[in-house]
Amino acid sequence: MRFTVDYELPQNVAETLRQHWRYIARVNLEDIAAIGYKTGILTSYQIQIMLDHDSRWETEEFLNKHRCYLNYDEKDFIRDGEVLKEMSGNKVL
Repeated sequence: MRFTVDYELPQNVAETLRQHWRYIARVNLEDIAAIGYKTGILTSYQIQIMLDHDSRWETEEFLNKHRCYLNYDEKDFIRDGEVLKEMSGNKVL
């Protein structure tokens, strides 16, 4: 399912935006994607589909460019360490 968003802008504002952004709709779509990811509404996979990226890495590059970093905290770090220990048979790496 797709939907269209229309904006009503004063003519002079619309012209100014067109002069600076050739593809206003794409700029807006990318902004929505970045805000959606930063606020936890959208996943990176949803961003990949939304922006028609060919790979996860293209999406990661987009997210980093827009300062949308992986939400990785101390709890995640500890859990990853425990998983790593289990995988290595509790051997020190």
